[in-house]
Amino acid sequence: MTLRPVHYITLILLTFFIDCRQKKLFKNVTISGRLVNYYTKEPIADISVELRGNDVHSQSTYAIGATLLTSETTDNSGRFVLKSKQSKDHPQYYLRHKSSGGYSLYDFSFKVNSNNYELGDVPSGTYTFKVYLRFLSATNNCAFVDLPTADLNLLSGKDTTIQMSFTKNYNDFISSQLSGLSLTTKNCQTQSVINTTIYSYRLDTVDNKTILITY
Repeated sequence: MTLRPVHYITLILLTFFIDCRQKKLFKNVTISGRLVNYYTKEPIADISVELRGNDVHSQSTYAIGATLLTSETTDNSGRFVLKSKQSKDHPQYYLRHKSSGGYSLYDFSFKVNSNNYELGDVPSGTYTFKVYLRFLSATNNCAFVDLPTADLNLLSGKDTTIQMSFTKNYNDFISSQLSGLSLTTKNCQTQSVINTTIYSYRLDTVDNKTILITY
């Protein structure tokens, strides 16, 4: 049997369609989740969330997270639903969103194992930790305190309490949760150094608490 030209075209189109289906070029993906403050777990509403993929046009132009697939704004509960065609680098995707300092640069990355993928709670945002430092004189010595934001001279016989505040976004917090100070005890008359002690603490364990330090 001889195929007419129209049959050739139909066969070519059918073969192309089947091939594309096998390669998943026409499939969609739905990514959902909830944007929350990393410390308080409160929802973050009215934030634009972007779904991104890798630019894979060629080896020389390969760029991580360079292709914007779609974007949505979180609702009052912090929830978002992102629907898009599959990335050319499927199943690798990136989530990017605006924060007080502009776009988050850490680009939350993930791989999907289904066309409908739930991320759950995505940590983000900023939080201000407050720490109360109480310096209690237990000797006749004076002290010099080297703090992250200021220096403090303490006299003997004094009971001094100060508040320290540390505002950290999610990037900063996952990089380091520690803060601290050094306290140098001195002879009040001669100002000669007696000893120096280093104190360190995790901000998430001392938030809104008082740390007692004697000198």
